[in-house]
This record gives sequence, structure tokens and C-alpha cells, in this order.
Amino acid sequence: MTSPRVSVLMSVYNGKDFLRKSIDSILNQTYTDFEFIIIDDGSTDGTTEILNSYKIPNVRVRIQENHGLTKALNTAISLSRGEYLARQDADDISNPQRLERQVKFLDENGKVGLVGTYYNRIDLRGNILQDMKPLVRSDELKKRLETHNQFAHGSVMFRRRCIECVGVYREEFRVAQDYDLWLRISERFDVANLPEFLYQWRLNLSSQSVRSLDVQNAHASMASELAKERRSRGVDRLRESSPEERAAWTRDFLKSRLGDVRDGEAFGYNKWAKVFLDGGNHQEAIRFILRSLSVDPFRIDTWKLLCQAGKRIAAR
Repeated sequence: MTSPRVSVLMSVYNGKDFLRKSIDSILNQTYTDFEFIIIDDGSTDGTTEILNSYKIPNVRVRIQENHGLTKALNTAISLSRGEYLARQDADDISNPQRLERQVKFLDENGKVGLVGTYYNRIDLRGNILQDMKPLVRSDELKKRLETHNQFAHGSVMFRRRCIECVGVYREEFRVAQDYDLWLRISERFDVANLPEFLYQWRLNLSSQSVRSLDVQNAHASMASELAKERRSRGVDRLRESSPEERAAWTRDFLKSRLGDVRDGEAFGYNKWAKVFLDGGNHQEAIRFILRSLSVDPFRIDTWKLLCQAGKRIAAR
């Protein structure tokens, strides 16, 4: 059997609400030489039934117990056969020409190992809230990556030889596993973003990046710290330590970066409420504001944001 050029990798856990739109956005691509590997990571909400309804040769579904995103993506990689690996998140949308554009770019730029795209942040109805334009050039990206992720996880495509060179997602990262991998790839390959809006990233109240922004930031800080070690010594402690030492260091590092759990959750809802408010979705902004206040009713900046939202609604 001839291997496809591209393997699209998705992990989904209880994502039935937007799953069909996400899957269909890949199946409706102008580029067709791909396999679509979907890991159902222990869903209990009807996701499995949706996945089983896709009786299509190039869609391969693996149903397993819940192990988390990092392990699920590594399982998908182990099952993949493509020269290029592309990500897709289960509540996001890829524009029809996304894979075609990325394959063409990688074919024409042999030194580039990883390519993402401009992307839109969208609300639950698919309305655009923000146009996100990350850096494009490899030299600028590598510098900025030292402190900030510059790729929407679901938007990327990377070469198989990248992971053969630097390894897969590291399981010490429950979140921000993508940032750690992009840093490692960028140290060995050029990287890029296409200056085209080819991906739509949905802001969802239940998503990890919304609910646990402080946890996300702590793991991103850990990825950045490990990159510093590699720049100074050529290797980081996760590569040279024993499993017990890695576990202890990871636990202690994250503990030092995490504050009060309640405050972190309230902060996350507050941040995304501002995005909805600036994007004109006042109803969803109010939902996020109220969720923030339910977690921490004494957060002054959230009360101020509620007043601001009320004024904007009254002025409509």
C-alpha cells in the first residue's frame, strides 16, 4: 500500500458539539493525498458514535481509555505513515486550501521543518473575534519563540524527519506540549508561518487553554527554561535525567510557577471575556465574566469588565 504524503493528527475527548465541522473541514480539503488519524481519548458524550459514522478509507479511528492529549498525539504519530504530519484540533476549522498551501510550501522550502499559518479566533457560532498574525520569517520566529509560542497548535504541518531528529511530544508536558516541541524543532530546522488565514481556532468555555490559563503558562515557562538549558549546554535535564529525577524536577518547577488555583482559573476566564467583548460578542463575554466571578467573586478587574460590558450593551 502506498503511503500518503500527509498524515493529519487529531485527538478528541468529549468534543461532539463541533466535531463534525472539524472533521469535514479536513475531508473537504483541495489537497487529497492524506490519511486522517483520529484518537478518541476516552470520550463519554457521543463522540465515539460520531467518529464511527465516518466509513471512509482514509479516516482511521483509534478508541482508547483517557490518557490526555500528549499521549494521544504520540499514539497518532506512531500510527501515521505520511512524510508530512499536520495537526487539527477537534473544535477548530481548517480552510479548504490549508493542506495544499502547506504542502507546496514545504516542498519548495527544504530547510523548513515546521510551518503554521495566520489564524482567526472564532466564537461558538463561528463568528470571527480576532485576526491573529504571528511572525512569518524563520529568524524572527526563532528569536520570539525563546519566550512566546508563535504557532496555533492545530494549524501546523511538520516533517516526519523533525520528530525523527528531536523526538515526539514529551509526556512531562500535560499542556504546552506543542510549544516544547516547536522549540526543539526550531533549534534544528527553519520554521515559518504562512501569511494567510487558513485556520480558525474556536474559543470554547470548556477548553483547557481557557479554563487553566495559569497551568498553560506554567508549562510554557518550563518549555522556555529547558530551551535555555539546551542553548547553554546542548542538552536539557529531561534528556539526561532518570525518570524519577525528571518527575521530581517537573513537579517542583510547576509548583513554583503556579499560584492559587482559583485565581488562575478566574484570570483565564477574564482574559477571554475581553476577547469576546472586543470581538463584539457581548453575550459570550457576559458568560465568561460570570464564570470568572463564580470562581473568584472578589476580582475587581472582572467587576470593572462587567460594567464595561453593560455599557456597551446599553449603547447598542
